[in-house]
Amino acid sequence: MPVAAKPSGRLPFILLGAVVAAWMTYVVVAISTTTPPGASSENELSAEVMRAVKAGDSKALQEYFSKETTGDHYAEAWLASLGSVPPESVEVRETDRALIVSTDPNAEAGCTVWGLTKKEGRWLLVTVPPLPTPPCRLG
Repeated sequence: MPVAAKPSGRLPFILLGAVVAAWMTYVVVAISTTTPPGASSENELSAEVMRAVKAGDSKALQEYFSKETTGDHYAEAWLASLGSVPPESVEVRETDRALIVSTDPNAEAGCTVWGLTKKEGRWLLVTVPPLPTPPCRLG
């Protein structure tokens, strides 16, 4: 009667090694394909902020703020502060050092000025406006 081969004790270790290798590959690919927050240019930042504000999308808007100057729910609170102003009526314009967001481009009231910063090659908003702060009025 033939004797059955004794199962190898290495199989669980080989399977564990394969699972660990697959997990590490997944992590490396996920990290390398993730786009960092912010925009590639000031113009793109302005356009994306305008899109997020007009859509009332606080999650998308939050992605354009430097985490060093804002809390996790800043964009949500800011959009809520618009009150009865429809987000689609908000105007966004860019200066050389700031993004000006206003509900009335001819008035100082209803205006927010966010500074611009470049971090790791990406443009972000900061809640501290530059000095001197650009005027909110267009004229």
